[in-house]
Amino acid sequence: MEQEKAISALQNQTHGIIILDTVVSYSRMFARLAMGLDKQPQLIAHLTTKSNSSAGGGGGGDDSGPRETLPERAANTIRYAFVACLNDRTGSSSTGLSPTGAPEGKRRGIYTLANLCLKILFACRKTRGAAQIFENIFVQSPPLRNPEARKAPTFDLKDVLAIFRWQETIYATPPGATQPDNYIDPDFVGMVDEPTGEDALDLPDMNNIHSKMTALIHQGLLGGYISFSREKFAIQGAKLKGALAAGFPNAWKTIEARADAEVPGWKLETSAPIHAGGVVRLSGVRPVGLS
Repeated sequence: MEQEKAISALQNQTHGIIILDTVVSYSRMFARLAMGLDKQPQLIAHLTTKSNSSAGGGGGGDDSGPRETLPERAANTIRYAFVACLNDRTGSSSTGLSPTGAPEGKRRGIYTLANLCLKILFACRKTRGAAQIFENIFVQSPPLRNPEARKAPTFDLKDVLAIFRWQETIYATPPGATQPDNYIDPDFVGMVDEPTGEDALDLPDMNNIHSKMTALIHQGLLGGYISFSREKFAIQGAKLKGALAAGFPNAWKTIEARADAEVPGWKLETSAPIHAGGVVRLSGVRPVGLS
């Protein structure tokens, strides 16, 4: 495969940098192809059938365990390029960064290739290898000190939390009241120390915000990433699309793009002849022998 040949060339310590941009371009195309075919497996069903027949002896099966899926194979192939960039030791400093804070040598491809691997694994729900990628980045990759990365528009998650808490309080407060209505039966008044006002509400905390935000990012409804150490959300792609369009994609278009035309359990009416398991309509049927 051309991708594997390119990655093999990338691993050359002296001249591998020459082919880095080619490998990244190949990887982007490979990732898109793998995710597209995973959504439409019928396009390669004939190839899969032939492969299984030749490997399993016509359905005899084997004991080697579950086969590697196409997305997993694509992610693992790109992972080799990611590791090659991660292990690069060329450059003017031990940190892998230039004096301006930009990654040097093949390390320029670390985050791009890692992002492609993670995108494939999460999109196809094959997340077993994601933890290893994160661990490799944490241990070996240079810090993101690129000045361009710091210019990403951000907003503070503490502000998001404050808005959520304020909104929940407003919903629980009757019109004209100054605090939430926490009714206590008269028979129980004074028996226990009942919380009042906001203390009686189940208001969200930062863990709730993290959960909601990461879920929206995973679904493609937010464009960016969370910095947990700074409690901020950073928008990606703002320079190309603008902060609003990049950070908050159109919800309907996002959902429609990954929707399947088939609806589980939806039986379509057809005019085909009745067959086993079909619906038989008995209206107008007469008993046998009657005219």
